[in-house]
Amino acid sequence: MSRKVLALDIRHHGVSAVIVKSSLRDNRVSGYAYAPLSGNADANGSLAAALDTIADSLDFTGCDCVASLPSDRFSFRNLQIPFRNRKKIQMVLPFELEPSLPYAADEIVLDFNSLRNDAATDSTDVLSAILPKGELDGYLEALAAFDLDPETITIGGLPLA
Repeated sequence: MSRKVLALDIRHHGVSAVIVKSSLRDNRVSGYAYAPLSGNADANGSLAAALDTIADSLDFTGCDCVASLPSDRFSFRNLQIPFRNRKKIQMVLPFELEPSLPYAADEIVLDFNSLRNDAATDSTDVLSAILPKGELDGYLEALAAFDLDPETITIGGLPLA
């Protein structure tokens, strides 16, 4: 089954896009584009203009979408949780992080990776990434204007790391 994926890398200076067509046999790049941002990435008008420029050179109708956002928009925290169950960590993490953040727990979107499970103490070291919901909504609104609904949103530079 063939699939087209549009990958967007949104940075402060511009937006890079690539379309990858994948099939059972191979993956190949079918198009790419770059559009500079006039201003900064969090200004919806500037992002919309860059996406419009990209839409002129790439046909991304019917594409699945993944996007990366500038990494300095995220807050990162390391902490230790006293249990290993991923679902429990997901439930308590916003409240564990709230005292160290300038946002309320209901105003953020977060994800985490377990770095290490300590069998001796039954605890987990966690690296979390936090983004204010309002900021994420701004990016999603700009993408929605082009009928793009990212399946995955990640941190810019993550593939390089």
